[in-house]
Amino acid sequence: RTRDVDDALSFARAKGRHGLALRRALKNKRKVRRHSLNDLINEYLMALLRLNRQPDAQRVNGDSGGLTVSRLQIAARAAPMLFGNNISLWERWVYEFAKIPGGLFVLREYLPVRDPKLPPSLYEMILEKMFVEVESMLSESSREKKKKHSYIREYAKSAQDATDLYLNTLRAWGTTSSIRERIKLHKLYYKQRQRLTCPAEKVFDPMLKQAEIDLHIRMNQTAAGYLQNSPDPLLSDLNSHGSGSDTHALKSSIDEPSGITSDALFDMMAVSSHLSSRLSSSIGKERSAVQDKSKKTAIEKKTNANATVIEAMAEIKFMQGHYDEALKLFLAIGAQFIDIPLSSVEDEALRLVGSNALHEKAEMDEKKTSGCY
Repeated sequence: RTRDVDDALSFARAKGRHGLALRRALKNKRKVRRHSLNDLINEYLMALLRLNRQPDAQRVNGDSGGLTVSRLQIAARAAPMLFGNNISLWERWVYEFAKIPGGLFVLREYLPVRDPKLPPSLYEMILEKMFVEVESMLSESSREKKKKHSYIREYAKSAQDATDLYLNTLRAWGTTSSIRERIKLHKLYYKQRQRLTCPAEKVFDPMLKQAEIDLHIRMNQTAAGYLQNSPDPLLSDLNSHGSGSDTHALKSSIDEPSGITSDALFDMMAVSSHLSSRLSSSIGKERSAVQDKSKKTAIEKKTNANATVIEAMAEIKFMQGHYDEALKLFLAIGAQFIDIPLSSVEDEALRLVGSNALHEKAEMDEKKTSGCY
């Protein structure tokens, strides 16, 4: 009899060629009768991530049977195109990535935030898991780092890089009003910095750029966008949003007086409660060990994790519009975790204020001057 698409898929699956089976199914969706596309997607990702070679217990401990960071990246990039708006597939594979040490750090930038919007509990689990891995990195000794394998070390070269990725994810998934306010603050900082240096100098602010990208994604991400001809159309949109109508649309969304919104992707109280519990438990351990000099290094490493907890809690206060409480927490980080004398901080503040006043006077006296003063 004549061979059809279903026969070709059966043959490919029997031979373990799951990538070929999935490609043929995607090209001939309307002709597939006997095979489930979801099953083909699951089989392909299981083979790609080597999940069918090791039991769960071994994978949790870091042995992923030949899995590499490049395979993780391929799977993460493919996820939006394969899952689309299928929330059940997203949920299943987010938990599979969570079993791989560092897996969520690779997947995070490809997770949907608008179309579809995943359950808040899923975003909360991701943030919690990411924080636990950051905390582990901050507290590990050099010997432990060699023994324990995590793909986060190939994706984020240091504990500080991992911390930044965690905090960037928290900010990106917070309220859109807080992202707008962050953009305004960075623009104000940019303007002040120019006044204190040289008006003609262009200062690149990576945090400003990241906040603009985060807002663009929150306002425009769609499942359909991944299914166009471009290999990654969403990223292409972001790379080109600095010109024409896209720039105008982004500026309008930033400047829109929306007030404090309640559109965070996660339950802010739940995340804040989890962070508070981590801080309370670590402080208790520090107090009990403070007299033991042999534990001094461990305490110092735990202190770094505490600084991350407080900064994350400050970010949540900022999202909620409690700017005074957020400022207190940010100041607490400086007071407790930075080895700079308070007198030096005060001197620097006075210098900046004095320099700003001098530049304001110079601007009034030389309005027609456009170069450096």
